[in-house]
Amino acid sequence: MNVKVRPVGNSLTITIPVEIAKLLSIKAGDMMDIEAKNDHIELSEKYCYKGLDDLYKKSNSSEKMEDIDWGKPTGGELW
Repeated sequence: MNVKVRPVGNSLTITIPVEIAKLLSIKAGDMMDIEAKNDHIELSEKYCYKGLDDLYKKSNSSEKMEDIDWGKPTGGELW
């Protein structure tokens, strides 16, 4: 898909087509990370932690975590 590079102030901008934004769940205001990789640009989601509610929304709630056996207490831990 072709997009046009346009000047905005002292920077350049491209528009993410709505089809791609919907496919990748990109919304206005999302933070992105941009890197130059050899001869192309790589754009990826930059996760900004906002709180436990935000962390929970990003998790796969159907995925169960296994309990980890850390061994017996060695100090003043509360169990």
